[in-house]
Amino acid sequence: MDPHVALACADRAWEGLPMALCPIVDRGEMSDHVRATPVLLVARSGTGQRWYRSGAVKRTLTTAPRMIEIYGAGFSLDHARWEGTRGDCVGVEFPATLVARLLRDDARPFNPATQHEVFDDQLTELVFAMWQEAATGSANGRLFAEGLSLALLGLLSARYAAAPAGARAVKRLSAEERRCVQAFIDSGLEDDLSVEQLASAVDMSPFHFSRVFKTTFGRTPHRFVLERRIEAASAALRKEPERPIADIALAFGFATQAHFTEAFRRRVGATPGRWRRSR
Repeated sequence: MDPHVALACADRAWEGLPMALCPIVDRGEMSDHVRATPVLLVARSGTGQRWYRSGAVKRTLTTAPRMIEIYGAGFSLDHARWEGTRGDCVGVEFPATLVARLLRDDARPFNPATQHEVFDDQLTELVFAMWQEAATGSANGRLFAEGLSLALLGLLSARYAAAPAGARAVKRLSAEERRCVQAFIDSGLEDDLSVEQLASAVDMSPFHFSRVFKTTFGRTPHRFVLERRIEAASAALRKEPERPIADIALAFGFATQAHFTEAFRRRVGATPGRWRRSR
């Protein structure tokens, strides 16, 4: 992805994998193209055909909405041209340093294979959800951004790895690890917690921790932290009836009062103000 030609880039608050909205032009060509890092492209609109040549290998490919292209590290083309109708696609890059930080040495190496004309509804909806969050201010915070990024890494590793790898059994957190993680969360509800911070509390990689956490608690770290924040905020609403709702929202890690109100309503079934008046 090239930020100079992107239609839109992720908001600066986004702390997940790098993303951009890239144009699909009606016609064009390029030569001697090499990918240094893996990239995933999911078309939102636009149709047409593409002609790729790499050495003696030639491919004729189509472009269509919701079609996925995965280009692994080292993918190269001697020449490519395309024509069709204009559109756009969501692109996700996988910088080695960020991927290594999230996966660390507990998971198999991230090495997606180059694949063309893929249709995978689960992968498409995940990428579109990531872009919606990344492009609109990342109101759900770093934990949510990292959770989505880890989910994408896991899905790509499971379905589109360059080489098969044996499955690794997912254990559960021990009683002591559960207490440690819960104490860490409860002591930092006002902070923009990250999966990396939570994983460090029990000396795991973010990737392995996310799977173990969900197996243990039945929900993602982001969902668990959100529920704990709402529980703590509910207690504050009850104990401090004169305290402004906006103040309570910020005190328990919500970016804005509007974000708190929407999360509270979805969880409790009423807005914070109405819930407080009913106590």
